[in-house]
Amino acid sequence: MVGALPEKVRAALRDSTLAQKVYRRLVVPLSRQSEPDLYLVRGCTFDTAVDVGANVGTYSIELAKVSRHVVAFEPVRVAYHVLKHVVPYNVKCYEFALGESNESGTISIPNHEGRLESALASISPSDQPGGAVQDVEIRSFDAGWSQFRPQADACIDFVKIDVEGYELSSLKGMMKTVEKFLPVLLIEIEIRHNRSFSEVFVLLDSLGYRSYYSPDGISLVPCCSQDLQQLQTKERLDSNRQQQPKGYSRGEKRRYINNFWFVHTRSRAASHLDSLTRAREKC
Repeated sequence: MVGALPEKVRAALRDSTLAQKVYRRLVVPLSRQSEPDLYLVRGCTFDTAVDVGANVGTYSIELAKVSRHVVAFEPVRVAYHVLKHVVPYNVKCYEFALGESNESGTISIPNHEGRLESALASISPSDQPGGAVQDVEIRSFDAGWSQFRPQADACIDFVKIDVEGYELSSLKGMMKTVEKFLPVLLIEIEIRHNRSFSEVFVLLDSLGYRSYYSPDGISLVPCCSQDLQQLQTKERLDSNRQQQPKGYSRGEKRRYINNFWFVHTRSRAASHLDSLTRAREKC
């Protein structure tokens, strides 16, 4: 992964769109992955996938291989600049955030180990010193679906949301779409970024979704919101900080869990995941 490379190499990648494209489309897919969930994505097939908080395209590139269309949203300018140059032809990119309604806002980009880290940017206010603030446009997905839709017959089978604490607002802005298509959802949810994290589980549970997590990129384990306290302890977080720069191989367990799968029995893509679930729902 980029974070594990020498600083001179990382700087060269940041300064060259061609180097970024080669690295992210050819090197990263063959490397150990930063998140085990990427291995599960590779085993699915989707008509249309939506990547909310696409950053520099790690998920968009993988989704493009298994989807007819991908629609990606990334509001941070520096990340969007990379994203639009590295993704394949079947990915449509938009430079704004998704929220509950159409409005203007700001996004905080934190300083991480001496440099701005777009992957940790959040619409939610940040009190971390040394960061930056950028003006952004926020759109409701439901209100803009006629604009975002890549083709008239597009059917949304999968939605990935990684927005550092803003997931409930992003989700509320696309509820009509979720209710219509019942896509499989992969949402990053962390207690440290969102104290109202349980509301995401409650909202999706009301629609008939069941929640899971993947500890190894092979299986899906049933869970509920109460499990996050155990899955996201400080000790697990510290362990993840040591391991994540090295990446994970398929089958290697990740102790700190912050990605959660939500699957409806009537999701078109549910069949791809049925064989991966184990045990019965706990909650």
